[in-house]
Amino acid sequence: SYLEAMMMKFISIIPFLTTGTLALSTQVTDVLDILANSVDASSKGSLKDSLKSLLHTSASTLFNEFDSFNKEEVSGLSEYPYFGVIPPYQGSVLPGGDLSWSSPCFSSTKASFDTDMNLSMKAQGTKQCDRVGGDLYIIGTMSNVQIVEVTTLKAVNILWQTTNITESETWDIQNKGIRVFLFQSDAGTLIANLLKTVELFIPVIVGPGVGTTAAEANVEFLSEYAHKDMLPNPTLMDPPSADQVKSGDFFGVIRLDGLDPMLAWAMGSTTGHTTVAMWIDDELYICESTAEGAYWPLSGIQKTPYSEWLTMAQEADYNVVWMPLEDDVDFDVDSAVAFFKQWEGVDYGYQAMLWGWLDTVKDNYPCVPPDFSSMCLEFELVEILFSAVDRLDPYLANQMWNQAFNFRLGTQGLNTADLFMTAELNGIPSNTLPLIVESDDWMYETLNVTSGDIVQAPAMVCNVFVCHMWKSGGLFGDFTDEMNCGETTNWDIYVLDWLSEPNQILGAYSMTINNASSKVPYANYAENCASLAPDYDKDPMC
Repeated sequence: SYLEAMMMKFISIIPFLTTGTLALSTQVTDVLDILANSVDASSKGSLKDSLKSLLHTSASTLFNEFDSFNKEEVSGLSEYPYFGVIPPYQGSVLPGGDLSWSSPCFSSTKASFDTDMNLSMKAQGTKQCDRVGGDLYIIGTMSNVQIVEVTTLKAVNILWQTTNITESETWDIQNKGIRVFLFQSDAGTLIANLLKTVELFIPVIVGPGVGTTAAEANVEFLSEYAHKDMLPNPTLMDPPSADQVKSGDFFGVIRLDGLDPMLAWAMGSTTGHTTVAMWIDDELYICESTAEGAYWPLSGIQKTPYSEWLTMAQEADYNVVWMPLEDDVDFDVDSAVAFFKQWEGVDYGYQAMLWGWLDTVKDNYPCVPPDFSSMCLEFELVEILFSAVDRLDPYLANQMWNQAFNFRLGTQGLNTADLFMTAELNGIPSNTLPLIVESDDWMYETLNVTSGDIVQAPAMVCNVFVCHMWKSGGLFGDFTDEMNCGETTNWDIYVLDWLSEPNQILGAYSMTINNASSKVPYANYAENCASLAPDYDKDPMC
């Protein structure tokens, strides 16, 4: 899946984060190098069979080495290492201007950028940290991203490249300047934190099971970063028999594989995946939009016989809750089945993955502990990384955000840099572009994984698909025309009041469904909602 490929690329940047080294075992380094190099051999949209074979044969080594890494005393590992690699934004320096800030190693650092595109960064004052090196930065524009280390009081001079760049990239330099981001740790600690973070995600690429080490790491992550506790050995209800399950019933999932917990952290949910039960042609199925991976055989909108799905869920180490529709709910099963059959086989809705989550300028981008304020993902970093991905892999960028941004601006075929410039020139600040409502009427270019054809279809991630099924079944009533399912998250789905209380039916760890069955739907549901950990304070209308 795209997410697997993105994780591989995430791993592959480790060697480029620093000029320093961390004393890691040769086996870990070798495995990571194999994984990173394999990305270049993978086809767009999926990983080749050879890569899948490599991952499975490497699984045992990978688990063993990360289990060892988890228990070692690693000098420099942060108190809160997961995602402890986010560099806070210091500001932008425009041509002909300068920018100053304080840093962990120097009382003041100044960047100057002249009109000939010469950037100079120089520390001022005495060094006040005990690092071997100095301060580490990411600096970037729409056309270029670099890592810079300021180690002495001698200036670091860079000629910012402006040859062979586009009109929009030139506009970006002239109008938004070079963005400066400062890592808060030394190079060794950054690599240690990154490897500790990667540990969370190992079950995404090897499986089908999660493994004890990864599960415990993910439980720790959720507790410390989202204040969501999952306790071992929960009391489980037996899975309901087929005759107890109605069409429209909700089955919520969290797999402790890094990806689901990361999504839950960002959304403020306690699930990372959502599904809906449907009786189709006299058989009960679990219907869902999901992605092929180490633990699931198919991508896209699909149905799996209920008993078979329960077996696969158990093998994948799913934690599962069942929330039946209330008995008095009038759900139009025929209309929902018709909707499912219309879009069955369409690929997972990567194009809509971000927009239910991003509703505000700042209050959706997660921050890390202990203060949940000084190290946060920020749009300024997202902006330049989006453009960097577009330059490296235009197909991936088009699938994940460019199509969506083109819809928002009424344009076609523009790349990331073009889109941000076009937005600004039309009076739309680029950081508000993700906030424009994701319309359910938009049809994206995607793949029908069954036929292999390129088709136009709605983009549906798991919760968006469940929402559409309920919408097709008439549950939103008078608000149907004002309901855009692409604006929902997992949390927005399971808090709707037509669901009964949750019952956990599978899993080695407890699931507490926060705010379950507590919300009455309303017009323009969930379109402007914050989701900042760990309190997840929301407007009463969210």
